[in-house]
Amino acid sequence: MSACAFAGLAAAKRLAGYGYQVTLVDRRNYHLFQSLLYQVAAGGLSPGDIAYPLRTVLKRYQNARVLLAKLVDVDPETQRVLLQAPAEQPLVLGYSQLILATGVAHCYFGNDHWAEHAPELKTVTEALDMRVRVLRAFEAAELATIAA
Repeated sequence: MSACAFAGLAAAKRLAGYGYQVTLVDRRNYHLFQSLLYQVAAGGLSPGDIAYPLRTVLKRYQNARVLLAKLVDVDPETQRVLLQAPAEQPLVLGYSQLILATGVAHCYFGNDHWAEHAPELKTVTEALDMRVRVLRAFEAAELATIAA
């Protein structure tokens, strides 16, 4: 089992390639290449250019499956995890080995007051929101030249 970031997806592919039974769990059903989110925000790329379906990445491995769910709890004594799928009952899943790839979080290096002026850019939604803000600023600038 693995949550999906670069490390999680790489581990899932490698283990599935060696014949292990792999279950990859992620809150999203796609792998996001975060390094290019700024291109989506700037309008140079569409979200589909940097978000690739996890099932497509793992489709060649018959022993790999993808679950769209959020990890809620881990019980190492019973080797079980509690998952919450969208609009579904919680699911308990057993494991023999567990890999947790936790992903990333935004950090202002102790300067949380910067958040007001430096919006987060870690998700497709944030990139699209930023794109709208940038395009509206260009439109406002265009209107300002007409009004002057």
